[in-house]
Amino acid sequence: MSLADLYNQIVETDEEIEKMAAQEAVEEVMGGEQHEEDDETIKLASEYDAAGRILARGFFDEMLKEAQEEMEDEGEGKEKEKKEDEEEEDKDKKKKKGLPAAFQAALAEKKAAYLEAMQNDPEYAAQLIAHFTESE
Repeated sequence: MSLADLYNQIVETDEEIEKMAAQEAVEEVMGGEQHEEDDETIKLASEYDAAGRILARGFFDEMLKEAQEEMEDEGEGKEKEKKEDEEEEDKDKKKKKGLPAAFQAALAEKKAAYLEAMQNDPEYAAQLIAHFTESE
């Protein structure tokens, strides 16, 4: 008998022992006999399954309803903000219309200078934005 034959015999024996141990453990857990599911257990399981599905559907429907309400609220909030912004722009336009033409021209020129400076220097733009957002 060679060493390879001896090794193969040991491996086969280990595999057989493992299979037998697993089978004995299953038999011990099962009480030595196979349990058959009776009709009552199957019926009860299907009732619980149906109840769980109904409950899950209810939770999902409620979650969907809340999500839709939240989206509608956000939409209304955005529309309100947009309307307020438009009203503010209208007020600004009315103020500018009441100003003399020379003042409006100077204002437009300064605005163009600020826009150009902000485009060329992002740090300056950030400072200006911070300044005007803090004062509001």
